[in-house]
Amino acid sequence: MLGLGSIPILRDNAPGLIQAMTALAFAGQTAAYRQHRRRGPLLTSAASVGLVILAYFVSYHVLLIYGALAGLTVAAGWNLVISRRARSCSSVADARPQSHEAE
Repeated sequence: MLGLGSIPILRDNAPGLIQAMTALAFAGQTAAYRQHRRRGPLLTSAASVGLVILAYFVSYHVLLIYGALAGLTVAAGWNLVISRRARSCSSVADARPQSHEAE
């Protein structure tokens, strides 16, 4: 079975690509935090960034990379759930009849 490692340009640039995509994912998590102010996904992403830094700059182990990628995936899914819940709550609030007591 062929994996992405069979493509020479990806194999040679994998560490840089993983680091760049981790930084991009963390930037996205930071933007999502500014919208919903939930710390869980941001902290999960920060831990994942820490694993990538540990793996590439302190002591390389492939399980650290896999753990970091899994953490980023969990944080992204968590943000998706948060945004869908917020959207469904706002649509329920919009559907409620408005009180005209101030008139």
